[in-house]
Amino acid sequence: MPSYFKKNVHCDSANFPDIHDILLDAPIGVFISTPEGKYLTANPALARMYGYDSPGEMIKSITDIAAQVYACSKDRESFINLLEAQGQVANHECRMHRRDGTWIWVSMNARAVRDQGGNIVAYQGFVSDITDRKKAESVTQERLKELNCLYGISKLIEQEENADKILQGVVNLMPNGWQHSEVAGARVIVEEKEYLTANFRETDWRQSADLQVHGKIVGMIEVCYFEERPIMDEGPFLKEERQLLNAIAERLGKIIERKQADLVLSNSQKMMVRAEELTESGSWKWDIINDTWLLSDNCKRIHGITDNKLTTPQLLLIAYPEDRPAIEKAFVQAIEDDKPCDIEYRIVRQDTGDIRHVHARGLIETDDKGKPAAMFGAVQDITVFKQAHKLIIESEARFRSLFENSPISYQSLNEEGRYIDVNDRICQLLGYERFEILGKNFGELWSQQTRHKYPETFEEFKYRGCVKGDIELLHKNGQSIFVLLEGRTQRDTEGKFIRTHCILYDITERKKAEHKIKSINEQLQKVNAEKDKLFTIIAHDLKSPMAGVYGTSQILAEEPDSLSLEEISHISAEIQKISKKALDLLNDLMQWARMSQGGMDFSPEKCSLYELARSSLYTACDVAEKKNITVKCLIPEDIIVMADQPMINTVIRNVIFNAVKFTNCGGNISITASQPGPDVQVCISDNGIGMSEAILSNAFSINKCKRRVGTDGEKGTGLGLVLCKEFVEKHGGRIWLESEPGKGTKVYFTLPGKSGER
Repeated sequence: MPSYFKKNVHCDSANFPDIHDILLDAPIGVFISTPEGKYLTANPALARMYGYDSPGEMIKSITDIAAQVYACSKDRESFINLLEAQGQVANHECRMHRRDGTWIWVSMNARAVRDQGGNIVAYQGFVSDITDRKKAESVTQERLKELNCLYGISKLIEQEENADKILQGVVNLMPNGWQHSEVAGARVIVEEKEYLTANFRETDWRQSADLQVHGKIVGMIEVCYFEERPIMDEGPFLKEERQLLNAIAERLGKIIERKQADLVLSNSQKMMVRAEELTESGSWKWDIINDTWLLSDNCKRIHGITDNKLTTPQLLLIAYPEDRPAIEKAFVQAIEDDKPCDIEYRIVRQDTGDIRHVHARGLIETDDKGKPAAMFGAVQDITVFKQAHKLIIESEARFRSLFENSPISYQSLNEEGRYIDVNDRICQLLGYERFEILGKNFGELWSQQTRHKYPETFEEFKYRGCVKGDIELLHKNGQSIFVLLEGRTQRDTEGKFIRTHCILYDITERKKAEHKIKSINEQLQKVNAEKDKLFTIIAHDLKSPMAGVYGTSQILAEEPDSLSLEEISHISAEIQKISKKALDLLNDLMQWARMSQGGMDFSPEKCSLYELARSSLYTACDVAEKKNITVKCLIPEDIIVMADQPMINTVIRNVIFNAVKFTNCGGNISITASQPGPDVQVCISDNGIGMSEAILSNAFSINKCKRRVGTDGEKGTGLGLVLCKEFVEKHGGRIWLESEPGKGTKVYFTLPGKSGER
């Protein structure tokens, strides 16, 4: 022991021979420390208290008591200030760190040791471990907070009925039950609806529990700390707080269950009253033993009374006199047989005197001995139903009469498509008696051409639920009948097929009229098409001669003074020649037009094919000369054909015009003929641009898309070869083409020889 300690405390080993042993074996800690915060001496109890193996190890390890031992350095500062001011301190409590990082609560009794000058040279004291006591106090305090929290929640539940206010009140009370309530916030979530404390925010320091109603999770309850706190049993939370949270969650779950049950009950009662009003029914209870009837408000309204408690004789007086015996019998029978009572009867309303129809049902309730004690039931005003039922019966009778005598055919089929009901009109339409048609499959009456479609059509009808369309049926005599059928299917409440309902309109005459109209329309379309061809060919064939007339007349109009009489005479002759060609062309076209309209005679006659071709070539020479194209007629002069000259002139002229149009300048065109048999075969060939297979395949069709531009930009109508085909076939011949791109084209057609025999 240091000399200054001995000097100041005035003790030595001679006077106190056992003091060292007493200090070493003391159950409480003993220490001496410097004002600077270092231990000078300590006993083993203090070393063990702070987690060291020996006093020496502790003294050597701890160099700053405030930083290394005190859990809060301010506690050391407060302790020193008290010692300096008072000289000693008794029962000073604070937390201390142990060597392993855990902490303990201690209670210190100490005094300041001063030298002769009054200066503090050391601190002496005793230290007691009060951790267990502190924990017990903390547990007691926490339990008290928890109890206060539960008490507050219970009181809130007793005083408040509104569920939202209860949940918000619980949330506000919860933080007070937790150890660190000053940094705690709470939240309850029920079916996506939140109830929060004003300071609530989500953090990592949270403790939560599920809210369950009837075993199903409907939400959650949680508490969050906003600041970090020492680790306890469950993060910063105590195990007792987990138990408290679970208890609150369970209590809230039961509250929600009860509130839901109350709501359901309240809604059920409201629904019951509303249902009674809507169905014009009321409920009652009959106390069989005491013979008293308890009636609901709506039951009283049905009977027109104000008393809700009556006896059987009083109730029987309300019943229609003729129905009273049946009523008594029904209720007595129900009691004797222990079966439900079910009866319809009439009453006389006590307030208005009106006679009303009612339907009463009741169930027996027995006592502990199995004897009938009461009957619960309902009564419904069915007056409107009775009136409606009567009207329905009358309406059905009228409908049946209309149905049988209707001018509209009606039929009904079962799920297999067989007749189950018909009226007289359809029997007349089909020529069958009622007994002949009932049971017959509807498909058997379809025409032979459409009968194969019936199964699929009927299945689609059943699937879609409706049908509308024209059908060809067979009369019993085998004649065709056209009808317009409209139908719908009838199904029960479960969607099961019952039957079809169909009406049929006889549209046979309409169909005949439509067929006639269609035929007339086709003829009109043909006539219109021929008319269009006529207009087109006139423009097509007149364009070239009229162009010649315009060109020569333009010279006369613009340069009359520069022309000699000889030139004017030559131009006039050309105009006359071209005009004659145009006139001849118009005559030919008019004859063709009359033929197209059925007004032209077809008059084939023997004629020289050579002369016929020469006259046709005459009109095309001008066009050919402009492109420096040579046109040669190589037809033998002795070939005679039977032909309608205007028609064949048109054929040759059209083919020559096409050849000129699709032949380059300086090209050659030739027309030849041969007679290998009774027919004469004519060939008009050119060395022009030719045609592809696609163009060849459409050459004789009226197709605007097939029109091509000539080698000099000439445009055509696309009808020339079509007209040629018609004229050639009118003569009993045929026309065809041979061509390849770049190799020219050959147009062949045949005409009957001079005998006209084939």
